[in-house]
Amino acid sequence: MPTTIPARDVYGAEGKSASSLDGFFDELGPDRAAKITAATMDMGPAFAKAFADHAPGARICLDLFHVVKLGTEALEQVRKDLWRQMRKLPSPQYARKFAGARWHY
Repeated sequence: MPTTIPARDVYGAEGKSASSLDGFFDELGPDRAAKITAATMDMGPAFAKAFADHAPGARICLDLFHVVKLGTEALEQVRKDLWRQMRKLPSPQYARKFAGARWHY
C-alpha cells in the first residue's frame, strides 16, 4: 500500500502571477527545485507555468475545491439550458417542475 504524506504549506506570497513564486524558487535553488515531485494549486495557468519553468518534474495536483466548483458550475449551466428548452414545450408544467430541481451527486 502506498504511503501518504500529509500535505503542508511551504510558501506563501501575495499575487497570482508566475513571478509571485520567484522568491520561492530563488530561496529553494535549482537543485532542490528539481526534487519537487508534486505541487497542489488552483487552476490558474500562472502557477503551473512557474512550476513548469522551475520544477518541470513536479506533478501538478489541482485542489479539490476548484475542481468541484468548476464541475458544479458546468452542471448548473446545463440545467439552465435544459430549463430554457423546456419552457418552449407546449405544456409549461414540465418547465415548472424542473425549475426548482437541483442535481445531486
